[in-house]
Amino acid sequence: MTPPKGKSRLKKSGRGKAGRRDRSDRHATPSPPRSKRYLRHLPLLFLGVLFYSLTGFILGNVQPAAIRDFLVPTAYLPLLGVVFLGAFFSAAFALLHTRRGLLVALGVTTLLFLKLQAVVLTAEVFAVIAIVLAVVEITAVILCKLRSR
Repeated sequence: MTPPKGKSRLKKSGRGKAGRRDRSDRHATPSPPRSKRYLRHLPLLFLGVLFYSLTGFILGNVQPAAIRDFLVPTAYLPLLGVVFLGAFFSAAFALLHTRRGLLVALGVTTLLFLKLQAVVLTAEVFAVIAIVLAVVEITAVILCKLRSR
C-alpha cells in the first residue's frame, strides 16, 4: 500500500530530512494558555503581597536601630530578607519563571543593600549589577540547553 500523494512516511513519524526530529515535534505537550499559567501560580502573588505588607509594617512600625545590627553589623538583614522574599515571589509570578524571579530579587535586594550602606548609586553601579545578572541568566540558559541534549 502506497501513501497518498503529497504525504510521505517520514512526515508521519515526525522526522524530516536525514532522520532528524522536526522542531515542531520537540515538545509533545502544548503549554497551557498564559491565563491558566498565571492562575496556577497565583499563590506566588499572594506570598509576594504578604511579604510586601510585612515590609511596610517594618518600615512603618519598627525602629531602624532595632534591626540594623541583627546578625551582621549595619546590614539591616530582617528588612533585606523580607524585601528579597517579596521581590522574589512577585517577580516569579510576573515572569512565570522562578530563576528569573530570583535574579530580579537579587538585583533589587543588592540595590537596597547598597543604598542602606550609603553607596552612591550611579549609572555605572546599575550597569555592573545588570551585567552580572545578565551573565548569570545567559549562563543558566546555555547550561539548560546543553543539559537537555
